[in-house]
Amino acid sequence: MQEGSNWEALMFAAHHQLDNLIAIIDYNNLQSLTSVDKTLSIQPLNEKLKSFGWHVIEVSGHNHDALNRCFKDAVLVKNKPTVIIAKTTKGKVVSFMENKVEWHYKSPGINPNVFMHELSHKSKAASAFIVDVGNHQMWAELFQKTLCSHSMGIFGTGFSRSGKCI
Repeated sequence: MQEGSNWEALMFAAHHQLDNLIAIIDYNNLQSLTSVDKTLSIQPLNEKLKSFGWHVIEVSGHNHDALNRCFKDAVLVKNKPTVIIAKTTKGKVVSFMENKVEWHYKSPGINPNVFMHELSHKSKAASAFIVDVGNHQMWAELFQKTLCSHSMGIFGTGFSRSGKCI
């Protein structure tokens, strides 16, 4: 959110009343080397987005039912775009990753079976797991195999899931 092109796109969408547009901000408060607030705070984000002419919805990004309700509400909004601020925890349910800034920029360098073992034992209690899997085919295949067996969703770079195995 700290790049000018993002704000230009936000202004453009509101100016043209693009009510068929729904943006999602994965707000985990981590970036590059530290927290967003320590780098350059964007708070109050919801108020800034409202001032740009957007309908704003805040929700737990780990709650699929709540996210589905947000989408249903968003399509009813007229004459303005909607943004969903999905508050998440990076690396949720994986003890060595959860809320640790280094997982913003690196891929897991461990034996993937160790990683998947921990994830599969905790995944039933979690509604979503957020991780940047990049372009690593091995990780994508392991995520698909493990998560489909637990009916769990995953969001990530180049690998997006809605909670259904596809």
